[in-house]
Amino acid sequence: MNLTIRGRMLAGFLAVTILSGVLGIVSVYEAGNLRNVSRDLAENTVPSVDSLGLLNANTSDLRLLYLSHIDSTNEGEMGRIEVDVRAMQDTIDKRIQEYGRDITTDEERKLLDAFVNAHRAHLAEAARLLAKSRKNENEEARKDFFAAAKTHYDVSNVALDGLLDYNRREAMSAAGSAQATYTEARNMLILVIGFVLAVAVTLAFWLSGTIAAPISRLVEVFRRMAGGDTAGAADELKLVDTATGGAQANDEVGTLVTAAREMTEGLRTVTKSLREGVARLSSNATQISATAKEYAGTASEQASAVTEVSTTVEEMKQTSEAAAASAREVAQISDEAAKNGHLGRDRLFEAMSMMQTINERVAGIASQILQLSEQTSQIATIVDAVSDLAEQSNLLAVNASIEAAKAGEQGRGFSVVASEVRSLAEQSKRATQQIRGILAQIQKATQSAVMATEEGTKRCDDGRRAVEAVRDIVENLAVVLSDSASRARQIAGASAQQASGVAQIASALGGITKAARDNATGVRQLEGAVVDIERLSLDLKATSDRF
Repeated sequence: MNLTIRGRMLAGFLAVTILSGVLGIVSVYEAGNLRNVSRDLAENTVPSVDSLGLLNANTSDLRLLYLSHIDSTNEGEMGRIEVDVRAMQDTIDKRIQEYGRDITTDEERKLLDAFVNAHRAHLAEAARLLAKSRKNENEEARKDFFAAAKTHYDVSNVALDGLLDYNRREAMSAAGSAQATYTEARNMLILVIGFVLAVAVTLAFWLSGTIAAPISRLVEVFRRMAGGDTAGAADELKLVDTATGGAQANDEVGTLVTAAREMTEGLRTVTKSLREGVARLSSNATQISATAKEYAGTASEQASAVTEVSTTVEEMKQTSEAAAASAREVAQISDEAAKNGHLGRDRLFEAMSMMQTINERVAGIASQILQLSEQTSQIATIVDAVSDLAEQSNLLAVNASIEAAKAGEQGRGFSVVASEVRSLAEQSKRATQQIRGILAQIQKATQSAVMATEEGTKRCDDGRRAVEAVRDIVENLAVVLSDSASRARQIAGASAQQASGVAQIASALGGITKAARDNATGVRQLEGAVVDIERLSLDLKATSDRF
């Protein structure tokens, strides 16, 4: 009979409940029998015995009252005794009536009638004795009291003793019935309790054998599976099949067996796939690690080169700012010289001195501009090196993307880093192109500034010779000085443009430096990711080896 665990439990508890109900019904029935016997004793036998005892005592007291009346000679005392006699007679009559209502058998009724007749005869004789006692015929009354009256009294006592014997026999019979009922109830309860216990123990062993034993086997199956012993788990499943009568059992244990078997097969399949995946992951992680180390060296070199270029550009920026400041100063001096030329001849020598100063300043500016031109050429060389580094970074990023694509899902994070590196390389390339354009403009401006300073020097020399030759050409000198001031302002503007271009170069190099740092950071993150992948592959291999 294939029952579910719930059905078996319900069947077991239902059987125990029914047997317990039967036990309760039997107990109630036997207790009712005992109650009936006890109630009969309490309501009939015991009250009857008590009534007979009281009736016996009352008749004895009544006889004593008769004797007291016979012995008395006092009228008042006799009257009181007669009152007591009538009260006692009423009490005896009342007890006889009460006893008669509880009589249930003919034998008891006959015994009571015999007592009543004897008692009435005794009362009639006693009435004659009391009449004689009233007449003070005490001796004769005493004689009759112990003669005829005693005879009737003895007959009534015999009848009363018969009633007492009858009630004692009835009490003994009721006690015997009660004992028999108790013995029967006890034996019945022992029999029913023994049967209930036997059925309960049988149900317990049945439930234990059909539920607990297979579940214990299943616990061993899961314990072996947790320890990686899938073969041992399969053997235990065969034992469970034997214990449950086959894997097709339709109860919960059969369902658990089927689920355990499916889980064992699934675990074997997953373990096989896991081992293959771990092998592929380990191989890809090794390749990625080698590529990351190679790229880390290149990124470090790139960062160092960018740092050097940034330092050089910063120095060039400071030089450009100084040249711009000098150019502004030359412009101011040229303006002052032009104004002073119009003051006249009296200031001619002072103007000549100022022209000499201008000549020297212009020569210094020309020298600084030549130096700036040389530094600009050096910057162009550095920019070419940065452009080459950007090209190399781009190539490395492309290679890294290819390796990440080979790694599949595990190389997704590395692919993102490679994409960022390629983007930074493109930005570096565009920045170097901008720097080349700016450097070309700076070189063109410096050439113009050199030509302007050379022209200014020539003009200053011509002016000085003209002043020495002819004072009348002061006005022409003023015009020349004005022209020099204009050219000085042009030089100042060119120097300012040069300083601005150098600042742009510095800003671009700052972006390149940040890109190089980000590149190095990405490489370090890539190395950390590769280490995590290798550690993960080792953990997965250790886990798969357990099964």
